[in-house]
Order: sequence, then C-alpha cells, then structure tokens
Amino acid sequence: MAEEEGPSVLAENEIPDDFAEQIAGRIIVLHEKEIDPSVSSSNIARFIYDTTNASYLYRYFLDASEVLIENAETSKFGAILWAAIIMHSDTVNEYVTYLNNIVDHVLENYYNMTRPEVEVSKKKYSGYAHLLGSIYIRMIELNNALYETIQDIYTSLVRREMELEEQQQGEKKSEAKSVFLKKGPKKQTVSKKLYDDIIDYIASRGEFKSTSLNQENPNEHVAVLADRMRGTRRYIIQDIMNKRALDRKKRLEKELSERLAAAEEVILAAEPFREGLSLFWREKRYNYKFLAVEKIRVALQIMGIIVGVTFFMAGYLELWGVHDVDGAIVCIGMWVFAKFAGSRKNFKTFYPYDVSKELENCVNNFANVMRRMSKEQLDHFLTRQIKSKHNEAVIQIIPEFIKYLYAVMPDRKNMILTVDELSDLMENLEVDIAKQLRARI
Repeated sequence: MAEEEGPSVLAENEIPDDFAEQIAGRIIVLHEKEIDPSVSSSNIARFIYDTTNASYLYRYFLDASEVLIENAETSKFGAILWAAIIMHSDTVNEYVTYLNNIVDHVLENYYNMTRPEVEVSKKKYSGYAHLLGSIYIRMIELNNALYETIQDIYTSLVRREMELEEQQQGEKKSEAKSVFLKKGPKKQTVSKKLYDDIIDYIASRGEFKSTSLNQENPNEHVAVLADRMRGTRRYIIQDIMNKRALDRKKRLEKELSERLAAAEEVILAAEPFREGLSLFWREKRYNYKFLAVEKIRVALQIMGIIVGVTFFMAGYLELWGVHDVDGAIVCIGMWVFAKFAGSRKNFKTFYPYDVSKELENCVNNFANVMRRMSKEQLDHFLTRQIKSKHNEAVIQIIPEFIKYLYAVMPDRKNMILTVDELSDLMENLEVDIAKQLRARI
C-alpha cells in the first residue's frame, strides 16, 4: 500500500489545543491500516518527523507519547512510536538529528522542571523519568529484543547529559573568576541526573512485596530491565571517562611537544652552557682573589702610615738622630704613599676581572632553553657535558652550576621539569660525575 503523506509542519500560531491527541490518534490509524509491521513503523516515523520537526513542536511529540502510554489500551503505540524512529534512523539520517534534538529538549525541560513530579512507592520522580521509564518498560513488554532500541535512546541521553554537565562546569569556572557577580534568588533545580532518575523510577516499578513465600514477582521483567540499564549506564560512563582521559592525555602531550625545546636548540645550547660554566668557576673564585689583593693593598697602607707616624714621633722627640723637619717630611711622604700609591685605582691592574655581566648573558641564553627541556632531554644533555673535554677542569661544579641556574632563572614556575624531577636528576648527576672522576684516576 502506498505511504500517505503526513501533514506539513504547522506554524506556531496555527497549532490547535488538542494537537497532541490528534497526533496520537493518527499514529494508531497508521499502525492499524498496515499489515506489514515494517511498513507501519516506517509510516509512523515519517509522519512524526514531518509533523513535529520544529523546536516549538518537540513538546507535542512528548505529549503524544504521554497520551498513548498513560492509556492501557494504547500504551503499546507509545512504545511503537519511539521504536519506529530509532529503528529507521539507520537508513534516514534526518531521524538521528531529530532524536538528538528531542533529547536536548527533554534535558532542557527536565532541569527547568517543566513537568510535574510523579510519586511511585512513596518516592517522587520527575515527569520525564516517568514518561521515558514507562516507554522503556512497555517496549520490553512488547518484545524483549527491543532492549537494543532502549539502549540506543538511553545511550544518547547519557552522553548528551554528560556533555552538558561538562559545559556547565566550564561555565561555572569562568564565572567564578568574576568578582562582581549579580546576587539574586537561586533557581530551583533537580538534585540528580535524568539518567539516574529514570533507572530509579524503573527500579521502583519493579519492586514487589510478596505476601507468601512462593509468590512470584509479576514485575520481575521490570527489575531485570533496571539491572540491565544499570550495566549500560556503567559501560557508557566508563567509556566517556576513558575517552575524556585519552583526549586530555593527547592534549597535554600536544601542549608538551609544543613547549619542548627542539633538538637544534638543545645542541646550540651546549656552547652557552660551557661558557657559562667556565665563567661561573671564575666568578666563584673572584672573591678569593679580590680579598688576597685587598689584603696586600691594606697592609701597604697600614705599613706606610706606621712608618710615617714613627718617623714623625722620632723627629719630634729627636730620637735616633732624626730631626723634626726630617720626621715631618717622611710622615708626609708616607701619607702620600698610603693615599695614592696604595689606592684601589692604582691596584686595579692586580684585581681579578669581574665576569658577572658575561655570566648573566650566558645564563639567560641557556635558561631559555633549559626551561623548555624535559627530564630526558636535560639528562642526556648533562651526560654529554660531563664527558666533554671542554669541561674536564670544572666538571665537579656542574651540580652547583645547575642549582645556580635554577635559582636565578626567571619564570621558573613555567619549567617543564618539576622540582622532584630536578632533584632526582641532580642525584643521578652527582653519581655520574663521581664515576667520571674515578675513571680518570
């Protein structure tokens, strides 16, 4: 029999008050007029899509489902309605988008609590948990093989709800950064996820209090459905968490690879490291050499002053044949010698050269690369530096130089290496240096 075309999508201002009842009645007619179930389900799916494929009409699809499922005589058509859309979505891509839109509509209205709650076994459940749970139960009662259809709907619901939860968490984090948030009355919302509420509702429908030991549970199939859906929920959530963890790992690896120093940069960093290590050794010895020269200069100044004062006193007292004029002349000469000949300006030639500026340049050049080195890169780099002939004389101060680099490095919080990794690296470095020094003996 040829498939009849369903009515076109009505404008929002043309929708009659009993539109959901009209849809429900039309579905019954389409099912009864066809002998072949596949043709019947195809006609129902096409009719529903053509009639309610608009955002303002999605609620009428749900209302029609509720009209059918709440009546014992027509409840099977409520299950057939959803099963038809799912089964034909494999061949009609538009149905997939339509179902996703229905799921989004359900979730949006579930969190806005647009449907009244339903009480089952003295427990309250949302209207959407009651509607979808009743449809799932009726599907199983029609045919146990329809669990795959239930699984498809439920999987789409769980995945979409977890996506929305992740988006909301990201929005909350961005809002938390703002100090001046508008304060107002808190909007009432649900306390649990819809996919949990559906399973709890189905489990409540499956409960049965027997009055005798041999009495069987007439709702056993409902309890079994709840258990199977719990298993499906665990599998879906674990699958989503695994994919998120994998995506996070790939993202972190990509960020790390972008931050890591390139091989060319590591090779070119060897020269400023060697120069910096040599300058660090000279700078480390600078104070000792400076103090040694300073001691000699101060000693000469003191000796000159002592000689001058001695001759002045000897001349004043006319001791040792020294006249007062001679004593004064010697005293003035010694003072001039201490003041000018023993000054720092005249001893400038003997002072060691301060290489702090050159060391700072080398440190900055190498620190920019070191900040972006991984533990493996820095380990291989230092191993090559230990074995390099250019560093044989200063190999023992490499650990101290690394500590100095870390201490003066700007923005060391942005280092790829953590403090623990750097500590482990330093311990291994000291062991390698000790081995290298013993091998020279």
